[in-house]
Amino acid sequence: MISFPQQILRLLTTRDFSSGGPTLAILGLQGIFMSIVMLYIVMLLVRLRVWWTTAVWGGMGAIVLLIDVVLLPRVGIVGAAFSQLISSLPERRWSWD
Repeated sequence: MISFPQQILRLLTTRDFSSGGPTLAILGLQGIFMSIVMLYIVMLLVRLRVWWTTAVWGGMGAIVLLIDVVLLPRVGIVGAAFSQLISSLPERRWSWD
């Protein structure tokens, strides 16, 4: 999805969606970061830190909403993809010791 978004769109959709290449590339990158977040969540659940898990998901949702309010009117669907990407960037300050 990151390397060949236009080719994926050409294979899987009609020509109406041919302009979605940049959005698909951003969402592919977001998928990589989201897998890292999911690993953090699994570590939290193994260590029985359920409230931290709730805080992480709630924080990610709040970030998406706030950024969507700003970016969607200005940038459109690419702004929504960026909000997903930004919300799933791993936070280095998370410490569960």
